[in-house]
Amino acid sequence: DHDMTKLKVHSGYYYGDSTLDNGTIGVNALYLYQNGVWQDIGGIDLGKWFTKDLPQIPQAASHVTIWGLFKVESNSITLERWHQLSTGCLTTLVKKGRVLNDTTFVITLRERYKNGRASSPAQEVYNIYRFRASKNKPDSTNNFIK
Repeated sequence: DHDMTKLKVHSGYYYGDSTLDNGTIGVNALYLYQNGVWQDIGGIDLGKWFTKDLPQIPQAASHVTIWGLFKVESNSITLERWHQLSTGCLTTLVKKGRVLNDTTFVITLRERYKNGRASSPAQEVYNIYRFRASKNKPDSTNNFIK
């Protein structure tokens, strides 16, 4: 079950630093929905972040890799979605962390799975996400999660 009382999911998005595949830190934003679906708005260049009031929805909103599922249990959060490698192969990216309060969570571990098995060593990270209110939130309807 999703303990949605722990995080704000109705009227905005979460933004924060994100560890990229090459180990560098970027800025990422995501929508969390009450039904346990999440949408990865995507990483953006840090310099461009400060010129935007709201991250734009990617052109590829119909692509499987921007949609995933999340769950909050007690003070833990897990986000899972497909991730496309440069080879074109799809793996499962799992991010795990802690809910600090109703507007903040921190991702502390990134794991990648292929065919149900870890495909690379787990990566310890410290990526803080904070809530930002917004009137413009798309719905969670997509072709990949029913």
